[in-house]
Order: sequence, then structure tokens, then C-alpha cells
Amino acid sequence: MLVGTASLLLFVPNSSILNFSCFNKLLDYSVINTPGSTYNWQLSGGGVLSSSGNIAQVLWGNVPGDYIISVQETTIDGCVGDIIDTTITVIDPILTLDPPQAVCPNTELILFANPGGGVWSGLNMTSNHFNSPNPGSFYEKYTVNIYGCNVTDSALVV
Repeated sequence: MLVGTASLLLFVPNSSILNFSCFNKLLDYSVINTPGSTYNWQLSGGGVLSSSGNIAQVLWGNVPGDYIISVQETTIDGCVGDIIDTTITVIDPILTLDPPQAVCPNTELILFANPGGGVWSGLNMTSNHFNSPNPGSFYEKYTVNIYGCNVTDSALVV
């Protein structure tokens, strides 16, 4: 006798901010486990899905787009629940730095990046201010978190 359908709540991981994922990122998804139930996980593309019971892992690939992860529960009594799904947007965040800059020794240069909010690091850097007492070429590193993706690039200062 079928008594009803199972209801599920799909948990999107904390590291997947607003249902986004970065290229080549491994994320876990889960639903509340009901003892005796089985779970059928599906992925519309964009990554490699592996699952065990109420937990699924997706290794997202490197093709940007919107992909659907879904799960359907079958209870120990054979009741088939609704398909529960969510859309995950796979992104390749774009980081734009100033073009290579020429600067004379002992001259301060202020470096900019888009999006802002990241951290500059490297020789002769204080915040986003570059000042070198010596001539040469320097790669100054910039790291920013975009939708949970850490993106790093370097700016050349000559």
C-alpha cells in the first residue's frame, strides 16, 4: 500500500555561493537521509557525478553554463518521491589587471584590478601600492574570491 510520496530538501554546499561553482571544483550535495530509502541522482551535464545514498559529489568541468543536479527518493515501502533539483551555474571568473607598467626606481605606482576586493602581494608591494628602489621586472600577484572561486593573476611592473 502506498501511503504518499517522499519529500526531500536538496542541500547545496556552503562553498557553492548562490548555486555557483568554479571550473574544476569538487562539490558535495546531499539530502536528509531516510533509513531504507534509495536515491537516484542525475546531472544534466557540466561535470562528473558520483553518488552514494543521500550524498552526491560533482566534479564540475571547465565549460561555463547552467546545469541541473536532481535527486529522487524511493522509500523502503516503494513510494517514489518528487524529483528535487537545483540549477548550478559553472563559471570561469574573469580577472582584469592593469597592462604591464613602466616605472622608474623610487616611484610609486598604484595597481588596479577588476573586480576589486582582492589582495595584492609580492616584492615591493604595500596594499596596491608598488615602489621599488631598484630597476627590474617584478610580477605582483593579485588574488580575489569571486563567487567562491579563488582567482590569481600577476601584473608585470618594469
